[in-house]
Amino acid sequence: MSNNSPLVFHSLQKRFPSRRDLVFLFLVCVFITHVWSMINFLHEMPSYILQQTIGEIIGVFSYMQMFVLIETLLVFGVILLIAFILPGKVILAKFISQGSLLIIITSLWTIPIHFQDQIISKLSLEIRGYLILVSLWIFSYIAVLFGSSILFRRVSKFEAAIQSFINKVVILSIIYLSLDIACGVVVASRIIIQVPR
Repeated sequence: MSNNSPLVFHSLQKRFPSRRDLVFLFLVCVFITHVWSMINFLHEMPSYILQQTIGEIIGVFSYMQMFVLIETLLVFGVILLIAFILPGKVILAKFISQGSLLIIITSLWTIPIHFQDQIISKLSLEIRGYLILVSLWIFSYIAVLFGSSILFRRVSKFEAAIQSFINKVVILSIIYLSLDIACGVVVASRIIIQVPR
């Protein structure tokens, strides 16, 4: 049993990307989730300014960033699970680029979910129309995933564009993570203050 354990560990290790790849893909996850969070926060900012103090706004923003960080870790975990399940040549060969492509497409396709109430009310959809819309959403998501995967493998400029995107967002993602640390300090201090002594 002990003789086989190094072999098992080695085979499992081959199923996962390198540390460098993991770090870069995590930074892409950070960028995508945090940009969407910032857009939502800025959209709600006018109502925050009218109803809350500066301290309360900072508190709301800090809690929001903590939830976004958890969301980032969940997205990153899902990508790792996919990388572990699929054959190595499917995603591990170019883990950062293909993982980033998956994250970008998925994030774009989740936008209608955030605005589904407005979409349903504007289109005056009933249950049947809603089911058709959901079916179209699922079909288009799968079609774009497969189409972009084929494009990724056959058009070198497409992969180069994704690599360029990754290189540009890395620095901004590090700034977002630094902001998360500051927000974590704010949240922790608020929790400590509220704990009865």
